[in-house]
Amino acid sequence: MTAYQTDDYYNVIAEHVLEAIELDTKLADAGALDVTTWEQELRDNGMYNENELPCIAATCDFSAQDEAALGADRRVFAVTVWVITDGGRKTNVEKSVKAYAARVERVMQQQHDPTKQLSDVTTDLLESVPGSVVVQALGTAITEGPVEGNAIRGVAVLTFSVSIDFTITID
Repeated sequence: MTAYQTDDYYNVIAEHVLEAIELDTKLADAGALDVTTWEQELRDNGMYNENELPCIAATCDFSAQDEAALGADRRVFAVTVWVITDGGRKTNVEKSVKAYAARVERVMQQQHDPTKQLSDVTTDLLESVPGSVVVQALGTAITEGPVEGNAIRGVAVLTFSVSIDFTITID
């Protein structure tokens, strides 16, 4: 976790998204949907060893600016969360990856709550406004992934917008 205020928005937001998802009791160690590997970036080839699955990776790769109020601005960041599950029979893989995707969606929907706020991401972002985090689901795609032996893997790609208000400071 970042321990200081920075303007490295993309890395800090991805880090906090992962942390927020990791805090979920169903996705944590020994939870009903225990995740083995957590990564801030999806590997270049998307390949993970069987012992590293299920895996959740998150990135923040795009932003736009929207003036929210006089003296402040709202930045909207695009966050992508990938879920890759163990290989198996197609029906079982689809059920499994859908369960993970639904749980990630549920966790992200709760981030409007003042006690969540992506694990208080505003404390680590320079000039951000506490309590201003708004997360909106943009879409989820569920498909099959790389074949491991004769077993296909489940893949879900979830996209969210994360809005955060900032105070405008003149340098």
